[in-house]
Amino acid sequence: MGRVGRRVRPRPLDPALARLLPPASEDDGVAAEVRSLTEDAVRSAKGERLRRVWWDLRGRHDEIRVPDERAMAWAGALTDVRLVLAQRLGVQDSADAERLEEVAAASSDEVSRALASLYLALSWLQESLIEAMLAEVPEAPEA
Repeated sequence: MGRVGRRVRPRPLDPALARLLPPASEDDGVAAEVRSLTEDAVRSAKGERLRRVWWDLRGRHDEIRVPDERAMAWAGALTDVRLVLAQRLGVQDSADAERLEEVAAASSDEVSRALASLYLALSWLQESLIEAMLAEVPEAPEA
């Protein structure tokens, strides 16, 4: 299927990783070919974004300030972490996401409670970041 020198990768078996690296096509052959061309770069970019966010957070205890030049990296990293958490928590739609407040507050499963709390905190952080980014976008001139 793949060309010489390129390895054909199957779709990831871990559902969370599959959510981070979805197929580019419903055609399995096309999806495998695109994956062989792009997956290394996509994985590398996602890892680099996470490392940048981790670096920005090190040593910070009271306030998080995202430098303008790293706002997109932060937004991407937050999205990726939220996708993994959503997969682990069974979040498929907005109704599932809304029930996470109950899980965070009252679940008897400590791990689910912690993951739900983290998902909600990251959702708030991502929303705050996007609002700040949008505030910096100049308004379109009136026609």
